[in-house]
Amino acid sequence: GFNRGVVSELLPQAVELTNKDFSLSIPQAEVQGVDEFHALLKKVIGHLLDTDFERLMNGLYRIDVDEHKVKLALASNADVAGEIATLIIQREIQKIETRQKYKS
Repeated sequence: GFNRGVVSELLPQAVELTNKDFSLSIPQAEVQGVDEFHALLKKVIGHLLDTDFERLMNGLYRIDVDEHKVKLALASNADVAGEIATLIIQREIQKIETRQKYKS
């Protein structure tokens, strides 16, 4: 899950970072909250799962999502795209928090 307070505060940065890392163009202005971002991302991930698995895996590798968690998500018969979207958001938020910690 997410720490919603933290995520909503850092959401614009998370959207920007995810766009950059996955060469996407999800418009920040359209993302009103975490759930909406998750839904948009889930759609993109679903599309990549079907059409460009390699690009998806390269992106996950680039942002350093825990490989074990990715494997678990892919192996689950549940909502694979949703689980991967969650992993991506968690990881991007982590990176932003780390950067902020070392900035100050």
